[in-house]
Amino acid sequence: MSAMEHRRSSIAWTAALLGATLLLCAIALGNGGPILYPDTLAYVVDGDRLAHLQVPYAVRPIYYGVALWPFHAVGYGLAIAVQAAIVAHLLLLTLRATGAAPTPLTFLAATLALVVLTPVTWHVAHLLPDIFTAVLILALFLLGFCRDILRRWERWYLLLLATVSATLHVTMWPIGAALVVLAILARFTPFRWSAHPVSMAIPVALAFAGSLAGSYAIFQRVTLTPNSPPHFLARLLADGPARDYLRATCPASGLELCTYLDTLPSTEDGFIWRMLPALPVASGKQIKAEAGQVVAGTIAMFPLQVAGHMLVNGARQLVTFQSETQLSPEEWHGAITEGPPAARALAASLAGTPQAHGAFDRPALDMVNAVHAAIALLCLPAAVVLFVLTLRRRVFRPAALLATVGTGLLANGFISGAFGGVFGRYEGRVIWLLPFAVLAAALALRRSSQLDPRET
Repeated sequence: MSAMEHRRSSIAWTAALLGATLLLCAIALGNGGPILYPDTLAYVVDGDRLAHLQVPYAVRPIYYGVALWPFHAVGYGLAIAVQAAIVAHLLLLTLRATGAAPTPLTFLAATLALVVLTPVTWHVAHLLPDIFTAVLILALFLLGFCRDILRRWERWYLLLLATVSATLHVTMWPIGAALVVLAILARFTPFRWSAHPVSMAIPVALAFAGSLAGSYAIFQRVTLTPNSPPHFLARLLADGPARDYLRATCPASGLELCTYLDTLPSTEDGFIWRMLPALPVASGKQIKAEAGQVVAGTIAMFPLQVAGHMLVNGARQLVTFQSETQLSPEEWHGAITEGPPAARALAASLAGTPQAHGAFDRPALDMVNAVHAAIALLCLPAAVVLFVLTLRRRVFRPAALLATVGTGLLANGFISGAFGGVFGRYEGRVIWLLPFAVLAAALALRRSSQLDPRET
């Protein structure tokens, strides 16, 4: 390639990446700013508190709030642009690594298809760490199955990206650990020539250790969830086994929850977000302190029931995905008038957006969610067929991508549903990877057939 051709190619690819980034910002651009979620305000406030050397509330992991803080001065729309650029670049790297050999136009066409047919742009637009679940899965795939064809700077970049992504939410590192196990198993299959489980394990281990170190430095406690609500306890109460345990042990156990046994809400959200905040502070702290004891006692007394509920909830989460926003007008108004300064400023700056006026309330998105669900359903058998075909033709990296995405979807669904609650956004944040993996595998398979006439 001549110098002129190389320059033209560089310009074309730069334009394609910029175009893909804009496409992925479609929802944010249509809204005139980021999509807010109730958790967004907690992240922003914690980032602001840490920047001013104050102890964060840490109801959620603190690192996403830290990453958001620099955008306070320049506008959070830039944060969405950064998220979109990261996803666009990962899409391109994955297409190249799997052998799909995209051109700038086919790359843009693939991105447009994802924007129209999947909820990817919705999750890019949120000021939440959700999109980084998919980022982690793709980054670990590239590190684990494509390491030998990556440039050195790409390997270092992906290592940093995967490490940071895995720190942003407590569900991230277990998902990463599941992908490491997949890579280890792949060593005993035809994938073994390209599986690098150590390369995948390093960022997961760094994120795990970094989260524990951060907790100890700030709170003098070695924990991944210093002030998080007792989600698993809430799950066991909602499902029933924890209630049965309390009925069997109260009042002799002396647990604080015994006092409220007859008034426990029927849902995990009701317990965490309505009952606990309404209790006296000392009582709420005691319930949280005793959560581990209740969980351990429940599992010991009702192991089969707990396991059964976990499997059912994980399965329910796998098929529950939808785009929605849960920041009500009352919560928005409360953030503007009564919240901490960082939350007030963010909510006020977006008070005129379509989201603030109900444009993205759940009924308005029912048709969109139905289309996304139908696409995912169609892609499932397609993924199985392509997995078999790529293995038969010894096109291993697309097969590895399909296996990685499948494992990521299963791990995400089980961890979210079994240990927390079944909510549409949890699986929605990663479901778009299934159509993408199918598209990448199909393009790679077609490319391999063109390169080897004997396989056409």
